[in-house]
Amino acid sequence: MSRQSFGAWVVVVRVAAVGVAVNGLWGCDSSTGASSVPSASARVDRRVPVDSTEEGELAEGDQDAFGLPLPRAMLVQARFPDAVHAKGQVSFEALANYVRKRVDATRVDTGPSKTVFDGAALKKNPAQYLRVDVLSRGGLVRLVVRNLSPPARPKDPSLTDAERWKRMGLTPQGKVLPELNE
Repeated sequence: MSRQSFGAWVVVVRVAAVGVAVNGLWGCDSSTGASSVPSASARVDRRVPVDSTEEGELAEGDQDAFGLPLPRAMLVQARFPDAVHAKGQVSFEALANYVRKRVDATRVDTGPSKTVFDGAALKKNPAQYLRVDVLSRGGLVRLVVRNLSPPARPKDPSLTDAERWKRMGLTPQGKVLPELNE
């Protein structure tokens, strides 16, 4: 072995020894001798649920349209009192299937670039009625959610239940008042 290669070998051994010593000082707790660096499995947060979406299925995001959770991949373009418009570069079929899993519609019209869920009730909140349009144009998929639920009318606190029924022309049992029957 030449003197030059022997010198290089000694340098490599010394650098490795210093690396092991430094790693030992940083990675060990001097009181127990155990490593203070957590293993990869110990660093995983067990409270975070594992992603349960199937291949090609869209994941729910943190935004919603009148109670319908929007897919994570969709970007809300506009919000109005009665409609929400969103867009995204997702599969048209995947978005239509995403909506289909979350609503029960009285009528579903499907086509090659448009699927309409009319009279759709949310499975999680059947009192909420929507019309959901899934549209595909030019490689971009749009979602339009319209609120069909009537606005909640505030209750007049000064009226009794019988007076409320009478204003609607009914008895408290839900029958038509006699004077309206004649």
